Amino acid sequence: MRRIICLANSYKHNERCIAGIDIESGAWIRPVSNRKDRAITGTMRLINGKEPHLLDILEIPLDNHGPDEGCQPENRLIKPGQWKIVGRIKPAKLLEYCEDDSIILHNHKDRISPDFFSSTPKEKWKSLQLIRAPNVEFRHDFFNRRK
Repeated sequence: MRRIICLANSYKHNERCIAGIDIESGAWIRPVSNRKDRAITGTMRLINGKEPHLLDILEIPLDNHGPDEGCQPENRLIKPGQWKIVGRIKPAKLLEYCEDDSIILHNHKDRISPDFFSSTPKEKWKSLQLIRAPNVEFRHDFFNRRK
């Protein structure tokens, strides 16, 4: 069983993608299924009929490894067993899990080249990150629109 702080519960192919930070190691964990799309079904994730919420501390039966899909070292296969909510964390407590890094996901660009992952050791890969950003500014870039 692993205990993670739930920091993501998003839609994925009509199911869900769950991710969070392992309380003991501080590492990101993304539970994945054996399904082709790796999505987490309701049968797997619902706890007493309810969705896990952000900041819930979840206890999940997980393998120590999972399919990295070429760039997701956080993936861990779900083992049989029930998920449990064992607590909640206060937002301020998340600061101890934040990275003080000016680089988000390996570079200053809006995407990562697939070549990066073939030329970088696997232990340095990351596809999830929690950044401490005391001064954040959001701007709309009118000149860099994607169609």
